[in-house]
Amino acid sequence: KSPNRIPAKLSELIQSQKQFLEGELKGIKFHLEIEDEDIVLIDIAQINQLLINLFKNSIYALRDLEAPTIDIQISKENKFLKVLFTDNGCGIEPKTQNQIFIPFFTTREKGRGIGLSLCRQIMRKNGGRISLKESQKGKTTFELRFSL
Repeated sequence: KSPNRIPAKLSELIQSQKQFLEGELKGIKFHLEIEDEDIVLIDIAQINQLLINLFKNSIYALRDLEAPTIDIQISKENKFLKVLFTDNGCGIEPKTQNQIFIPFFTTREKGRGIGLSLCRQIMRKNGGRISLKESQKGKTTFELRFSL
């Protein structure tokens, strides 16, 4: 459905999804750094779904890790609000990195392959974009760019 875009602060949505997933995030160190933030026009329900997908992917990547962390950084760059969503988990294999946004592509045994393709669709509908900035063992970063 088409987005119902209203003014919102991404940092508030991130904090609220972190609280919503508190049980699953137990034991994971979380850090939110806000360099600069502006109000963005977004569909809050859709962006919450996107954040849940990113959190759940990180939780999966961080399983069995001794010091799991999720770092989120919000900053402004030109006419964009940029969100870097980073975890120190297992990473995404180089050979599959260009396929992660393809619907139904998954590397998980019980995965359905809809999370990241849905994230890309949500970002497009909300006038933004999502990309994999980097991924290796110990550091995976997704970049979200929202138009200001």
